[in-house]
Amino acid sequence: MPTLNEYTNDDGYYILARPSDTGNITYQLKPRGEQILEKVGYQDGEEIGWQVINALKVPNLVYTGNEETADDDVSVDLDKEEIEALSEEDAKQLLDELSSVPRIGDSQINEIKEILGLTADSRPDSIELADTIGSHIREFVIDKYVYEVIGANGAFPNCIRVDVVCSNEEYNKSKLDYKILIRGVLGERFSGEEFKTQIGIREDDGIVSAVTKADEEITIVLVSKYQKFMADILPIIIFELESAGIEPGTPESLPALNVTSMD
Repeated sequence: MPTLNEYTNDDGYYILARPSDTGNITYQLKPRGEQILEKVGYQDGEEIGWQVINALKVPNLVYTGNEETADDDVSVDLDKEEIEALSEEDAKQLLDELSSVPRIGDSQINEIKEILGLTADSRPDSIELADTIGSHIREFVIDKYVYEVIGANGAFPNCIRVDVVCSNEEYNKSKLDYKILIRGVLGERFSGEEFKTQIGIREDDGIVSAVTKADEEITIVLVSKYQKFMADILPIIIFELESAGIEPGTPESLPALNVTSMD
């Protein structure tokens, strides 16, 4: 079984594996990969399963050669290796952390789910629409807003996350067919404070709610900024709904753009 190891004379961690059909393999970890492993509870000297390694490979957080590419990765015949599956709780926690990696796409998230054995869920056939909406909003928010954070600290931060939740038995209590959830920190534009935006959609009624909760004092200036943020993403949502044959609602029926406190 591979193990997570801390460098003796340097900062950071590496993974040492000894597969039966190959010589020793040393996997280097990018800083974001180290952060994720630490957050889900891995420590120096602890065994780490092949499921975890392969999940880290998807967003290119672990590598064996050139840091910029996975093309020179060593192939391991996992049929010959001892595979210890993660518990569902641990797999979901790892998926949650990997899903927050900047610029990770929906196809990559689905690949990670398959690796972790999380593909057999109760998501409906309309998931393709949900993935499309989420992907386009994520790209828009990163392109339009995240540059301010890059300018502030010189590095690309883990500052924004977009999820689209489809209606199923778990979420039917809300009587929504989709909930678009956008959360994170957008740097100086919103004073670096955490926010959560939810856009609610019903297939019969279109967009029925638009609310942002901010973790700071609510002022007129702040309300206007978050209303502008929601107004920016609504055309993307409307376009995708119309493309899928779902009526987004009429101009008169569009909801007010509400801003409240997280408290």
